[in-house]
Amino acid sequence: MARPTDYDKKHHPPQIYDLTRAGFSISKIARFFKINRDTLYEWKQRHGEFSDNWIRGQDEYYNEGVEKALRKRALGFRFTETTRESRIIIPGDPEKEIEAKYGMIPVKKVSKYYPPDVAAIKHHQVNRDSKRYKDRRTNEITGADGETFAFHMHWPENEPASN
Repeated sequence: MARPTDYDKKHHPPQIYDLTRAGFSISKIARFFKINRDTLYEWKQRHGEFSDNWIRGQDEYYNEGVEKALRKRALGFRFTETTRESRIIIPGDPEKEIEAKYGMIPVKKVSKYYPPDVAAIKHHQVNRDSKRYKDRRTNEITGADGETFAFHMHWPENEPASN
């Protein structure tokens, strides 16, 4: 078995950030460093700067994806849906051609539009500009002339309970 690659504090943390930020899988990252996956996990456990850059890169990768999807839903989007069916394709003259090929053939393409999603818009605004858009309500009850509202409840102790 080959000797594991030595950890390089100068090069490996920025590289793990770039790789996780780009969405590389654990296997691809290990191949990039020419190490075993176990060694990669060991580096993550032993070297704080490596672990921090790994987590930061993943966070940015996933956050960017979610933000992009949320923005797409908030603004509305178009896409083309392709319906495929399984059919027999016989190349050339069907009389002379014995061998048939099976495959999924595009049958219909439809352009679709998803309108802006109100919930996505609200979520985006509340999280982007929480000073202007709030997702909570505060209810205050005041008495006459804005005074403190008070109420008293009286539970008679000696009255029989009604059935």
